[in-house]
Amino acid sequence: MSMPEWYHTLSWQCPVCGLQMGCPKTRSAKKGEHMARAVTKHLWVEHGYSIKQIAAVVGMTATQVRYYSSVIDFALRVWWSRQVLRATPLCLICGQHAKHAHHIFPREWFPEAAYNPANGVGLCRSCHIRWHDRMRHRGKERLAASHSRPRPARAGGEEGDH
Repeated sequence: MSMPEWYHTLSWQCPVCGLQMGCPKTRSAKKGEHMARAVTKHLWVEHGYSIKQIAAVVGMTATQVRYYSSVIDFALRVWWSRQVLRATPLCLICGQHAKHAHHIFPREWFPEAAYNPANGVGLCRSCHIRWHDRMRHRGKERLAASHSRPRPARAGGEEGDH
């Protein structure tokens, strides 16, 4: 796969906000990768671009952008966890030392709040596991309840008539 020109020149200007980005002169063989991560992160975090939009703007394939955005997503998760655990060092349920950061509003439901430290609480390992087990169990109960409801009769006769 060929990389765009800016990957090798280590200089890029954002077409949306005009921010000029550059990679410091270092001996690292991975300067282009650092630049690609910075460009991808800028478009993803600052402008909310999708993977396809980023690929079109920066001249990389969607696969290349997915790789760099997964690296960035991991870094953001680590940062978010550290911020939450710094703010709530004790388990919200039992009061022990918190080692797990838990989303109050799930990332899948509220992606805009996924990396907001206010959307997290610290939990100890056992309370975090119990919390998720309880939520899974409640989901199964709701699913079973929705399937056990009596179904309305079909038009044209009783349910047993064929």
